[in-house]
Amino acid sequence: MKKLSATFAMLFLGYFPLFSQANSPVRLSETYELANIILALTDYGKTDPWEVWQSSDYYREVRQYFDPYSQHPLLAKVNYSRKEWENYLSFRTDSYAFAFDANNRLVRTMPFSANKGFNPFEEQLALIEDFAKTSRFRAFYQRHLSYFEGIASSYLASQRYPEMRQFLEEELGKQSHLTSYAIVFSPLVGRMNCHRVVQGVGTDFITLPDFILSGKTVKAASEEEIASGTHMLFTELDHAFVNPLSAKYQNLIKANFSNQVWDKGSGYETDSLATFNEYMTWGIYDLYVQRFFPTVAEKVSLAWAKQNATRGFHASVLFNEELSKMYRRRKRGQTIADLYPAFIKHLGQLQTTLAQPPKK
Repeated sequence: MKKLSATFAMLFLGYFPLFSQANSPVRLSETYELANIILALTDYGKTDPWEVWQSSDYYREVRQYFDPYSQHPLLAKVNYSRKEWENYLSFRTDSYAFAFDANNRLVRTMPFSANKGFNPFEEQLALIEDFAKTSRFRAFYQRHLSYFEGIASSYLASQRYPEMRQFLEEELGKQSHLTSYAIVFSPLVGRMNCHRVVQGVGTDFITLPDFILSGKTVKAASEEEIASGTHMLFTELDHAFVNPLSAKYQNLIKANFSNQVWDKGSGYETDSLATFNEYMTWGIYDLYVQRFFPTVAEKVSLAWAKQNATRGFHASVLFNEELSKMYRRRKRGQTIADLYPAFIKHLGQLQTTLAQPPKK
């Protein structure tokens, strides 16, 4: 039996890299787009102001084409809410582990689950197949493939991805447990970026920058827009570096960083390290933009820190400022990884006078 070509094998797996870019980390996934279209058509997807990006021409095309199928029984089954975020995130992200076979049946191609204990995509497989067949989804996807490729090219051109990777590897150390890195996106995703390891590949399921979704070219975008637009990818990618380092110092973190002090109901506070990791990933982003986008770094960083505070990480401005101060004062040759223990102990001193914001 002849070996499958690399292209055919990737298509069977449900994704393929962007071939117009050498060694592209972008993976265009047909089933991931299917899942996001389905979620966008639910009542929740239509009415929540943030979950689905609704301001693009592509979204309007999706609605125009698929609205005639809005009574399909699948949509009521997956009409999640903010409180059911694990199901919502799992439904769209787990779809990446599936592909259409030669008979247009959805089959699992890899053992991957975004959230332990949640399996909503596979549970609805029969209805998903029926929806795809009834709506002729696959024909719609093929007609828009050049659009996805164009977005991917613009996105990579704006992200400075090689510099981003190099910065993280130099400052936090190369991750030997990962074989490579990948980026998965849909123009419909409005929030909830996530980083997961998929068969040894550090995979970032990300939200695209507003300027790209609105149709603006990279050349027409301002430095501030580009710098701010790198935030979604950077703060997911750096989980691959931050999380293992935090695990190394977990006892020190537990002794010096109290979720009860630093977290005002983010949803991460039940995990001993998750709140710290969220703060740290965003704090390191500040160091990144200070190096690569110095003229707009202060404005961009402050805007993101304030947004992080609305998520429950109320001391983001303070955390980021203290990390930046220590980094500026570092000795020659010291990296963020070298500063980790001292910074954690510094946080322990800070939290003795840190107060939760008053209840509204």
